Amino acid sequence: MAKKPETPPPQKSIPAPEQKAQQKSSLLDGLLGLEAKTSGKAQEGEAPLTKEEKEALKHYDEGIQKMLDLIAPAAMKVNTKSIILNDEYVRTFYVYNWPNFIYPNWLSQLVNFDAKFEMAHFIYPSDNKAIMRMLRKKVTEIRSSIRMLEQRGIVRDPTLEAALQDAEELRDLLARGQEKLFQFGMYVTIYAEDELHLKKLQTDIESILGGKLVLTKPAMFQMEHGWTSTLPLCLDELEIGRNMNTESVSTSFPFSSSDFTQDRGILYGINRHNDSLVIFDRFTLPNANSNIFATSGAGKSFTAKMEMLRYLMLGIEILVIDPENEYTNLCEAVGGSFIPLSIQSPFRINPFDLPQAIRGEEAAAGETLRASV
Repeated sequence: MAKKPETPPPQKSIPAPEQKAQQKSSLLDGLLGLEAKTSGKAQEGEAPLTKEEKEALKHYDEGIQKMLDLIAPAAMKVNTKSIILNDEYVRTFYVYNWPNFIYPNWLSQLVNFDAKFEMAHFIYPSDNKAIMRMLRKKVTEIRSSIRMLEQRGIVRDPTLEAALQDAEELRDLLARGQEKLFQFGMYVTIYAEDELHLKKLQTDIESILGGKLVLTKPAMFQMEHGWTSTLPLCLDELEIGRNMNTESVSTSFPFSSSDFTQDRGILYGINRHNDSLVIFDRFTLPNANSNIFATSGAGKSFTAKMEMLRYLMLGIEILVIDPENEYTNLCEAVGGSFIPLSIQSPFRINPFDLPQAIRGEEAAAGETLRASV
């Protein structure tokens, strides 16, 4: 007799929103190290756990302080127009309209804006073949519209002619592989201590972007999705984008830095964009070399001397080759040694004058030489 095949157990279908929520949860668990590392089930080859052991493991897991406990807000309330995280008000905007032309570094004013906010960019590559078919159809429609206006004797429409020129130029660039099309979405989340300050920040950011013809709207009824989209999770839950070519997308990268301040370093000056201090220690880099370029009389020597004085306070050893005797007074002021080198100079440098051993008299033979080479 033929054996009846076993019917596989029915699989539960998960709706798309639940799948997305599960994906977000698993992603958060992976980033924060929240996967369950202990389990009440016995592993293969091990004896089954007793009831007391399972209870002990359960209490142990409950007592572990997870990373999520450290960074998660104590309370969260989602409203129509904002989110309340602890004592902060949060609001997310999305860009729905872009100008015809975007210039490089147009985001510098927003990046240097003195406020607490988060900005997210989502870039999705588009299929060039589908875009080429769409552009071919669009060019045909625009040409037909222009031809109909000419037949009716109506004055030409500059808008249609500009659109035709742009579409043909983009089609040619795509055909030659010089350009690609992307879906580009930009979201901004602002934080404020009260609702009044939140409205003021909203007005300021809308004014900054509106001056560049970049129009925004708050993510009404989607505040939680908007806030999640600006977190460093790479999850686009708003999915609001605009078609852009490679050149336009490249100008939207926020290359400008709001400040340049390190915990340890010397003061170089003031950032003229936002009046912040420029504090930097170039000796923390793998290559500490630097050059000073400026016109005559701009203060190159003064900058170099000021840098030396400030690095002396950090314990950096300074050696200067001074062919024009510009640093004699500075050397005397800080108690340094000025050694003139010339044929007539009574001073000589002995290259075989080795320093003392690292461990004094206990140093092994040859260790001083090896340490100096």
